[in-house]
Amino acid sequence: MRPTDSATPTPTPTLESGSPRPSVAEMRRRLGEELSPVRRGLYALLLLADVLVAVVVASLWLTEPDLPLRTHVAFAAMLVVAVGWAVFFSHTLTRRKVLFARQRLTASWLALLACSAFTLGALALAVIYPEMRSAALTATALGGTLVVAAGLLLIRARQRWAELWQRREQLERQLAVS
Repeated sequence: MRPTDSATPTPTPTLESGSPRPSVAEMRRRLGEELSPVRRGLYALLLLADVLVAVVVASLWLTEPDLPLRTHVAFAAMLVVAVGWAVFFSHTLTRRKVLFARQRLTASWLALLACSAFTLGALALAVIYPEMRSAALTATALGGTLVVAAGLLLIRARQRWAELWQRREQLERQLAVS
């Protein structure tokens, strides 16, 4: 029998949440994924698609002067959302760092606000224009699903933020004792 077979295995270090603490190799792998050219390329494609949508919406809005007020409001709302995402994607691309908890919170809030605005707008159309009620209620249901999904992402981002904040405070206490 080898000596290591009879030895008691060392326990795996765990985080306060009970999950195993990732090894140095695992952390390097995770950071490599976040910083990979593929991920940066995906953000660039999302930025490009977002800017294209904004340009199409703006050009439609500018070339059609005789639109009803509700269409002007819808175009303005779409442009605000598109500009918000463009700022977020640009910020993410100009940083050569991982998507930190703060950026995830920002993205989650942006998604929740955009989905909520869409849902409330669709619901308002259902109430104000009876001839559009069926389509507007369908859009409201879809928007409600998106609001729930965005809300779940926000909850997850806030939990991650809280975990990281708790870990920071723990490390600061350890440093203060040392």
